[in-house]
Amino acid sequence: MDLTKACNEVYHGGLVTVEYIPIEDVESVPDAVGTDSTITTAVVLKAGKAWYSVSVPNDTFDFDENRAEGIQGEMYEKEVSGFLAVDNAAVRSVISEMNARRFLLKCKDSNGLIRLLGSLEYPYRFTSKLTKNKDFRQGAGHSLLFKSASPYMDLFMNI
Repeated sequence: MDLTKACNEVYHGGLVTVEYIPIEDVESVPDAVGTDSTITTAVVLKAGKAWYSVSVPNDTFDFDENRAEGIQGEMYEKEVSGFLAVDNAAVRSVISEMNARRFLLKCKDSNGLIRLLGSLEYPYRFTSKLTKNKDFRQGAGHSLLFKSASPYMDLFMNI
């Protein structure tokens, strides 16, 4: 289920790598320590499981975490998106396997801080959209989107 491997390409600078794992492959997620929303121990994965990854151009990567008041009280609506400028049978197979599944994500921001996105109770859901455009290297690519909502902001990792 690794999109980086499915692309079968060597990437160079200017990319953001997002790691992801289906929540059914996660044994446990540590609690945040202190008031700064930081975890200091690793996410424990089930035996034989590992994080997958996808790399997208830096100028297509976006992470939004917006606070909203609703009938359930304070919620944070979250989105992680990027454009994968590759369309081939392997990528389509992985995307098909990922559609509508629930994930935890890890990504590093431009300041070098690593965020753990999602939790077992409030995971991110994956969707994608195929886009064709004559300007892309292979003629088509996939807009990738992970979405979630939870009553708290996502955590920083200091491991």
